[in-house]
Amino acid sequence: ILLLACVLLVGNTLFFPVYAQTDDVSDGTVYYVDAQNGNDANSGTSTSSAWQSLDKVNHTVFEPGDSILLKRGGNWVGQSLQISCSGTKERPITFGCYGDDAAPLPYIECAFTDDMEDLPAADAVVYLKNVSYVTVENLALKNNTTNAGEQYNVKVEISDNYTSEGIC
Repeated sequence: ILLLACVLLVGNTLFFPVYAQTDDVSDGTVYYVDAQNGNDANSGTSTSSAWQSLDKVNHTVFEPGDSILLKRGGNWVGQSLQISCSGTKERPITFGCYGDDAAPLPYIECAFTDDMEDLPAADAVVYLKNVSYVTVENLALKNNTTNAGEQYNVKVEISDNYTSEGIC
């Protein structure tokens, strides 16, 4: 299936719409995250046992082919998504959404401050470091950073000795 994606910036909110989707999850595990009804003590592997926080997502090791789906209509304010696992060309790791198509896209909003500068991604709502074959789609992002430094909705960082491929 061909995925045609573009990035849409409305004000300072970034949207990742996708114009063709598939239910194929590349034979990996599907994890669900629900801001309102999830619980980080759950397994995360069904909509009825969804996780709640992006912190749980950030501290989980994902395998090639896995999909991490945030529930439409959910709001993760004061949280960020830190992606540090890679997929493969045949089995990318996908971050996207699930739920009622009429509901708004999952919304992630951060407001970093000067006292958070020691965090690895204190300037990005979605931060990818030294990863390959990762897809981020169908999320609404907003960076409300008040510090004078650089601000990103999505930041990809690659170390000098790392080659990254397949980031969408």
